Amino acid sequence: MANYIGKLSLALAALLVSSYVQSHGHHSHGKPMSEVERQASLGVFSDKNVKDRELTDWDGVWQSVYPYLQSGELDPVFKMKAKKDSSQTFEQIKSYYRKG
Repeated sequence: MANYIGKLSLALAALLVSSYVQSHGHHSHGKPMSEVERQASLGVFSDKNVKDRELTDWDGVWQSVYPYLQSGELDPVFKMKAKKDSSQTFEQIKSYYRKG
C-alpha cells in the first residue's frame, strides 16, 4: 500500500508541476505569483484564501480526482490525514473532500 501511495503522490506532484510549468513556465508573460499563490500551486492553502471566480480565467487542463474518491483509491491519504490530525476522523475528512 505504501508503494501505491508513493505512486499516487508522485503522479499528483507531476500533475501539479506540469500545470505550474504550463501556466508559469519560461515563456509566461503573466505577473509573478505572490507567496500565497505559489504555496497554493503546491497544494498548501487556507480556506480563507479560496474565493469564487469565473472558470474563464483557468488556462490549464482540468482533471478531476472525484473518480479516485469514489473508488476508494484516496482512502489511504484520508487515513493518513486523520492520523496526523486527530481533530477529524477519516469519515469527516472523506466527507469534506466528497462535498468539495
